[in-house]
Amino acid sequence: LSKESAEQYPKLAKTLQDKWDADYSQMQTWLSENEKYAREQMENNADYFSPYSNESEVFVERCDSRLLSVRRTYYGYEGGAHGYYGTAGETYDVETGEELSLGDVVSDPSALVPTINEKLAEAYPELLEEMDSFNAKDTIEDMFSEGGEYEPVWVLDTDGIDFYFNPYTLASYAAGEQIVSVPYTEIADLFAEEYLPDGNMAYIESVAVGETVLVDVNGDGALEALSVHADYDYENEMYENVIVEVDGNMRRLSEIDYAFTLKADLITYPSGSMLVAVTGTSENDYTTTTICDVTDGTVKECDTYGWMYPQYETISETEDNYVYGDYVPVDPNALYLSKHLDILSTYSGSKMYVLNEEGMLESDDPYYMIPENFFELNSVKDITVDVVDEDGSVVEEDVKIPSGTKFHLYRTDGNQTEGEEAVVDAKLSDGRIVRLHVTVDWPHLVNGTDENDLFETLWYAG
Repeated sequence: LSKESAEQYPKLAKTLQDKWDADYSQMQTWLSENEKYAREQMENNADYFSPYSNESEVFVERCDSRLLSVRRTYYGYEGGAHGYYGTAGETYDVETGEELSLGDVVSDPSALVPTINEKLAEAYPELLEEMDSFNAKDTIEDMFSEGGEYEPVWVLDTDGIDFYFNPYTLASYAAGEQIVSVPYTEIADLFAEEYLPDGNMAYIESVAVGETVLVDVNGDGALEALSVHADYDYENEMYENVIVEVDGNMRRLSEIDYAFTLKADLITYPSGSMLVAVTGTSENDYTTTTICDVTDGTVKECDTYGWMYPQYETISETEDNYVYGDYVPVDPNALYLSKHLDILSTYSGSKMYVLNEEGMLESDDPYYMIPENFFELNSVKDITVDVVDEDGSVVEEDVKIPSGTKFHLYRTDGNQTEGEEAVVDAKLSDGRIVRLHVTVDWPHLVNGTDENDLFETLWYAG
């Protein structure tokens, strides 16, 4: 959790920290155990060696003041004919920090069995014979009975419960994973009211690229198929021809030509409006995000943003290890986003945005905040500046700051309009905030003087 969320939900913060510690320890154990076997395999048969791997990705399915539900996908290879993959789900009560069982949210899980079987038959008719040979119905009966041998994999999203049946559970490895979505509306008499989504809240839900999810797009109570998919160029390791598809209606995104990484989010509003945001990353970590409106079942591009991406922060840092966390947006009315900026060096400035129902980003924050102590510039000349307060109001004019002063970049208005000036505020060691005016056009002038004549080193990238 973020620092602010951890303070608000301390029990959940501890649960997640304990989970992270256990996962990290398990990964280190896997690495130490399998490195030996991988080296032996490579030495004995280098021509046919496939690297050992253990990968996992987490998707936030639902996050609000009631619960946090996340889905983990995993893939591993430890020698043999093929690797293994699957899905795991975790749902937490945010107040108590406890992980919820299916019985905590559904009064009688066994009552779901007929619905599960019916939806499997509808979604996978070609697998019915194979599932019979795997005794799938017996497995499902066991999963949803009290004290059963197997536990169902499930997560909660804004529409209902999604159940994931991993390879070999109901059918063969080749048959892949089976997914069943059960809307809250179909199990209203079974589902715990305190864990229903907040009808007054907008939600952001992670969507795995290439995977179809079922959502009620037009508010008629029926679920439609929604997906973000693309062609993958294995030779160049990039995605091409990125498409958003809703119930058979497709649109190729015009601004994302190719991407080395691709992610997607589904945004729903209390009014029923629904957006899809797709972000692709290309050379030099350049990001392109296209927002699409899918409310009426068609796909319409609203706007595209470059160099806008979620902020990240360091989780832990030691001499031989560095771990950082990506900020995962969960509320379109409170998006903490970063922007690539080139004003007195290259860095990412962050501020709060709102994604409105028309697919446009808006912000009332006047400044992009620069990471604390991220950039320190040494002056080589005296500089005359204004001293400002936290609100940006001038409290002292034309103050001479002597050569050799360290300027800690603090915030900027991020102005990039040619012919104008950007404002950069820096903190001095005595706590004062000083304001620098930087021309957008090159060569950049700071309060009328070339920036390179004022500072010892500037850190521009690219």
